Amino acid sequence: MSVTTTNLIQGPASLFIGAFGATEPTFATPAIPVGFVDLGATNGGCKLTIKQTYSDKDVDQIADIPGTTLKSRETSLATSLAEATLANLAIALNELAASVTSGTFTPGTGQPNEPNFSSVLMKGLAPNGKTRLVILRRALNTASTESEWKKDGQTLIPVEFAGYYVSDTIRPFTVIDLP
Repeated sequence: MSVTTTNLIQGPASLFIGAFGATEPTFATPAIPVGFVDLGATNGGCKLTIKQTYSDKDVDQIADIPGTTLKSRETSLATSLAEATLANLAIALNELAASVTSGTFTPGTGQPNEPNFSSVLMKGLAPNGKTRLVILRRALNTASTESEWKKDGQTLIPVEFAGYYVSDTIRPFTVIDLP
């Protein structure tokens, strides 16, 4: 087996967030649109997870599994935000539209309601020194929001943005390798 070393990827990624339905970058127009905000430094890398669950078919006449059907797909982007700002805390609490004024952040009412979905974009390296974009079109932070202040460690804000169904014609995520 031959190895193409230019297909190996190693390096950091940047994370951006925008309102659900924000204009996305495309292969033809790769610049990050104005509607996306850079979440700043991360710690521990950015992790894309796509978990697919299948339901096997079963028949009495054969011992082997004759087929399978995709039952569910869970997509997420996870990292720890290294810039422990009030704005990043608000984003971790799915309060993208929340205002942070005069050094104060006050979350919403906490009443049961439709959550504030966002669009999340990761910009990292791709094979051959190119750029890869991963876009979760309808996302929500599902990680517990906890931060530690300690003598020998950095305060971080962990986030795990889960991707959700959008519509029959708009897929929940896309991956683009830019030229």
